[in-house]
Amino acid sequence: STGSPEYNERQAQIFLAAMLAKAGLKDSARAVAQRARPSIDVDPTRDLAYPEAFVLALAGDKAGAIAALKTYLAANPDKAEGLANDPGWWFRDLANDPDFKTAVGAR
Repeated sequence: STGSPEYNERQAQIFLAAMLAKAGLKDSARAVAQRARPSIDVDPTRDLAYPEAFVLALAGDKAGAIAALKTYLAANPDKAEGLANDPGWWFRDLANDPDFKTAVGAR
């Protein structure tokens, strides 16, 4: 659960993956993000799927990013409308993707 040592370790790995993606090491970023993906018992609210989606978007893996967002939104459906209205800079590059629009319920 949030704050557990394993959750914190997984979160740190996802942020490491973001740094790798920003540095242009996209394959490494995707690999680290995928290894960091926690099981549902570690992250029952799927909060870590949100930064994972950002990392995958940074790494150029649109399909993976949208899949991670779908995981996040399945556990946090109340967040979809906000993403539909404003994808923010994290997901700006995905905003016009039909799969992103479907995932967030955008019209």
